[in-house]
Amino acid sequence: MEETPTSQKIDKQQLDELLRTALRLPVIWCVITVLVIIASMFNITWNNTSRVLAVTFQITSTTALFFALLWLPALLRIFTLLGGGLKTPAGELSSPGIGEFLKTLNSDTLGLIIDDAETAGEDSSSTNKAELTYIKNEAQETYSSRFSPQEARQELISLVQEYNTIREEMPSGDERTLQFRSIFGRMRTLAPFADFKDNEVSNYLRSENGGQRILGLSIIRTTVRPPFFEELQPMIDDPKSAFEQNQALTFMRDNAHHLNDIQKQKLAYTLKKQLQYDEQKHQWIHPNSHRGSLSNHILSIIQDTH
Repeated sequence: MEETPTSQKIDKQQLDELLRTALRLPVIWCVITVLVIIASMFNITWNNTSRVLAVTFQITSTTALFFALLWLPALLRIFTLLGGGLKTPAGELSSPGIGEFLKTLNSDTLGLIIDDAETAGEDSSSTNKAELTYIKNEAQETYSSRFSPQEARQELISLVQEYNTIREEMPSGDERTLQFRSIFGRMRTLAPFADFKDNEVSNYLRSENGGQRILGLSIIRTTVRPPFFEELQPMIDDPKSAFEQNQALTFMRDNAHHLNDIQKQKLAYTLKKQLQYDEQKHQWIHPNSHRGSLSNHILSIIQDTH
């Protein structure tokens, strides 16, 4: 006669431990998301006529979106602790159901999730990195599934146009940067499907079209390519935007060890000059900024590998 398996009971101490584990959020993810939430609540404008700086406070859709995204890692961890399933009045959410949840999000939101998870994962512990990689991969799979391989290249061209439109029509600031990051996250997702040749990538990186330069950066950040030093060095030395310079620096951080000695010397000279912040001299990097940290990291790599 077969024994009926008994249900395993969880005492209060075990439950408390499970909840602490489930609700632990990656620190880098929290910092980035909270900063975006705070930034989204303030709108700063300069009136050239009255020469007055106006600051307004408001709760926007971006604020609500990122407050919800703050808990995404915990939500995914809860799914795992419950054996991949969570019953709700609307049915059961399961690990496969996470993809269904992501399918309800628009492309702009998916792009931000992809970029946020990538950025936060770069500085996270190995445990948190795995969770953030999972989030990024799920969001990328959801977004890329909306296009066939043949449609990927055309969508990338549309994103180039979208980037240029936003750059021309939106004032500089956090809201515009969020839009850029969403576009970049989507570009990085679709780039491997478009099968760009090295000469095409070089032309994009050298282009006078800002959207095409960003597309070129998304391609080399995603696929195995040559360093493209001659194309990227001007983006660091005399960038058209802070966003562009930041992406070029991030690529160089990951690829500086591939440069030859002459290229390393040129890059080190450029970085040291840019770190002497002076807008009139087109030296745009504050030493204590994120780009400053990237620059110093690259200089350390150059020193260690020279």
